[in-house]
Amino acid sequence: MEAVGKVLRRVQWVIGRLSVFMGALGSLCIIVITIAMLAEVVGRYVFGHSFLGVVELVEMLMAFIFFALLSYTQLLKGHLRLSLFIDRLPPRILLPLEAVVLLMVLALFCLMAWQAWSEAIYATVRNQIRFGAVEYPVWPAMLAGSVALSVMVMQVLADFVDRLIAVVSKDTPASSLGLPTSEADSV
Repeated sequence: MEAVGKVLRRVQWVIGRLSVFMGALGSLCIIVITIAMLAEVVGRYVFGHSFLGVVELVEMLMAFIFFALLSYTQLLKGHLRLSLFIDRLPPRILLPLEAVVLLMVLALFCLMAWQAWSEAIYATVRNQIRFGAVEYPVWPAMLAGSVALSVMVMQVLADFVDRLIAVVSKDTPASSLGLPTSEADSV
């Protein structure tokens, strides 16, 4: 059983690194958007003309940012929690409750990822483009969003398995009842 635990911890670590990578990509996209919008404003007010395609680029990057940062936020346990209620629950009740909630979240994100992949494949096969000042292909953004949703599915699955193991073994989960590592260490 100890060997299985080591393998699961290693898989959780790899999924965590994927979530951190997605968070870094999302953050990089925020920087790109900031630079693009700054160039757009400076170009418009200083040089009298704007850059073509900035609005379309920002539009596609915004969608990716949203999906990319989901898994990173899940890794940090930063999503909305009703802590007023949850903080008062003992671990023997909290762990099964978290496992059930994570299972529902997993089902939702599996459906979202499945549909995103379906649409991304369709857009890729049809070579869909977004009409605007500049015609951008849509499929790269759709594929990137699908990958980001898939990483979110893996992160939620890792959290669910962690809680499930904790419920069955009556032990503390690796992520200390949903708290990020830094908070768990200070409690």
